[in-house]
Amino acid sequence: MPSWEEIQAFARERFELVEDQIGYFATIVKFEDQRKQRISATYFEIDRVGYVQIRTRVCREQELDPEWALEQNASLVIGAFALEQGTYFVSRTVAAYSLFLDEFECMILNIAAYADDVEAARRSGADDF
Repeated sequence: MPSWEEIQAFARERFELVEDQIGYFATIVKFEDQRKQRISATYFEIDRVGYVQIRTRVCREQELDPEWALEQNASLVIGAFALEQGTYFVSRTVAAYSLFLDEFECMILNIAAYADDVEAARRSGADDF
């Protein structure tokens, strides 16, 4: 079971962090087609159990059909769509005690790739997030 400090140290080794704070970091995942996706990880505890939330913006509320997003949530294994302050995110929360660091890296890359694909499709190729 990695601690948050070990998870964050691992992220520093694997990614260039654009924000690096206690309990939080953000990175920009860059793809071969020159597109990019900003993704963040936040640590929090509930009843003394640590959790890591990974999330990335996808598009503005008006650019995504809410019914489509809910239908995606039914089968989306890498996370779920969430709506916050007029912006859709793809978000995933995992218990830190069940996290393997190599899987954590895959989660970040897979969530970023999926969100970027949706952003490109829903925003006519725009790359703002």
